[in-house]
Amino acid sequence: MIRTAMKILGVMIVLVLGVRGVLFLTVKTVTQEEAERIATQKVQRYADESGFDAAVFQGPELVDVQQWGYAFQWRFADPEGTVNILVWVDKHGGTEISGRGNLERLRKRR
Repeated sequence: MIRTAMKILGVMIVLVLGVRGVLFLTVKTVTQEEAERIATQKVQRYADESGFDAAVFQGPELVDVQQWGYAFQWRFADPEGTVNILVWVDKHGGTEISGRGNLERLRKRR
């Protein structure tokens, strides 16, 4: 009885790992153009949620291409300083966003 249960469990584990492996190998990776579109959408959502106008930024500028994906930068500069937004897009379309500079003053410009 226990042997049968162990065999069934073993077969289920192999099937699950096999399916995950096939899915991982067949997942489409994004092109640079798709990554740029994804990053632009991410910046627009970030701007909408944070209460500033994304149109004041210059970009996107491709700043890095790695095996894992792409990095794009948007930049805003005026006499008060520079604000940068960096978006990483991984090879499967996932994103991370970070900002450097005083975004708070951009909220007041709106």
